[in-house]
Amino acid sequence: MIFGDTASGKSTFAEDLGELTGTPVIHLDQIMEGIGRDDRISIGKVIHEEADKDEWIIEGNAFTKDPTYRIERSDIVYAFDFSPVRAMAGHIVRYGHIKSGLEKRRGSDSEGLNLSYFAPYIFYKYPPRKRAAIAHAQSLEKELIVFNRKKQAAHYLASLH
Repeated sequence: MIFGDTASGKSTFAEDLGELTGTPVIHLDQIMEGIGRDDRISIGKVIHEEADKDEWIIEGNAFTKDPTYRIERSDIVYAFDFSPVRAMAGHIVRYGHIKSGLEKRRGSDSEGLNLSYFAPYIFYKYPPRKRAAIAHAQSLEKELIVFNRKKQAAHYLASLH
């Protein structure tokens, strides 16, 4: 399971990890965009179905749809734990890269900046959810790997070769 801050590199990490391990990757943003982000019950059902499979990498947050099940079913929990300022900067930089053609959005088809949604999410809504997810993984004694920088994630992947 992979979760963490906006624009922290979760989707790229998930795709790279999936390629290295041969494990299928599920991007929650794609599921939520397909179903509709407000349909918590349907999204939760899909998350449970995916997490009940033998092998999976589920990338994304969606803690209002599934606060604990993915954590409980996972072997390893990867958390991208950036400061809100770093997450907001990453979100703005990613938007600029997408608009200029330097980068293609991964894990989602959404390319908008949408500061009216992301500013409160990054600074107020997501941090307590992230802390609760990390605490839950720790309480279950899951293998928990926390990245505070994208370079840490890249070094981790390089160590798997």
